Amino acid sequence: MAKARFLLQAVTEHDHSSLIKATFDRELDKLLISVAFAKSQGAAVIKSALEKNKEKCFVFVGVRNDITSYQALEIILETGAALYAVDTGSRTTIFHPKIYLSRFKKSATAIIGSANLTFGGLHNNIESSSILDLDLNSIEDKTFVDDAERNFNDLIKNYPNHVIKIGDKNDIKSLFDTGRVVDETVSIKQKNSRSLKDNGDKLPLMSLHRKFPAPVSKKKSKEGLLDAIVFNEDGQDKATYLPSIGIPNIDDYYLVWQSKELKERDLNIPKGGNTNPTGSMLWKKGAMDGIDQKHDFRDDIFSDANWTVDSALPHYERAKIIVHIFTKGEYRGTFNLKISHNTDATSKSYMQNNAMTNISWGDAKSLIAQEYLLGRVMTLHRKDTTPPEFMIEID
Repeated sequence: MAKARFLLQAVTEHDHSSLIKATFDRELDKLLISVAFAKSQGAAVIKSALEKNKEKCFVFVGVRNDITSYQALEIILETGAALYAVDTGSRTTIFHPKIYLSRFKKSATAIIGSANLTFGGLHNNIESSSILDLDLNSIEDKTFVDDAERNFNDLIKNYPNHVIKIGDKNDIKSLFDTGRVVDETVSIKQKNSRSLKDNGDKLPLMSLHRKFPAPVSKKKSKEGLLDAIVFNEDGQDKATYLPSIGIPNIDDYYLVWQSKELKERDLNIPKGGNTNPTGSMLWKKGAMDGIDQKHDFRDDIFSDANWTVDSALPHYERAKIIVHIFTKGEYRGTFNLKISHNTDATSKSYMQNNAMTNISWGDAKSLIAQEYLLGRVMTLHRKDTTPPEFMIEID
């Protein structure tokens, strides 16, 4: 029957590095390691154990997180262990489990907690883990170990495009060249844009069981600025209004709108025989509570854009806005895009409470009309300059 211990690194005298070394310093039947982030000094901690048991070791490391390094993957690869880079295809939904599972002849030890394969994660950060000493003669304990190993085997089998077997250094170089791992000798001061040379990678979003949090906005209301979403005991979300306590983010942009999962029509790649790409997207209600899609985009979000009446279609108002576009965490450029608003309150669209404002993608259409963006979420952020500037992110 399992015996459980608890480790709180840095608060107590014990650290993950010492525990891992002591656990792995035995004849292993199998070793499974899974971490979100890996750096060279963390990989060095497990290097000797991997070399000693290389044919029995399986290491899963998250990439596309701006932390896992080229150097760490090389150290692990050189030990001969089976190395897998896990790429979800997104910088906002990342591979994050931290598990160190060692199986012996009659027992197993599972270290499950918050410690990544970095120097801080294994030594100095305040990290916690549960240490389970398992008896493989116990049906429950053996089932636990078997389930863990099977789930990671299934990860390899079910996601062949996202769980990447690293066979040699060229595979690591490919990850680096597409901005999915970093070079520890270089300080990262901004979002990586190396993959812009080929207009970005095309890895689709990993098909996962996902839930989306209620979007948090700084959108003004009568009560103040919406700073938080809290959840009641019954699971219902409720807006909490507080005075602003600082800059929402370093670029002075704040969230004003969030979409639901993007569909083919949103991205201008419709497949229906009777549906043609329009080159534009309607600003619909999306995932935000309290959005009036008939009025809010014209009267609030884009209210101070330089609107003019279209002389050919006087029921339309047009404006140009500056938009900075990011997709999958990569900066794609700044665009001067046209927005339009239908002012006809007698139209069928208006009477059916449909969206009345749209954006024409113009030169940005080739970035937006991509199948690998299907199912992702678009957010619109505003900067209160004169005229205002906007940022669109799809991830």
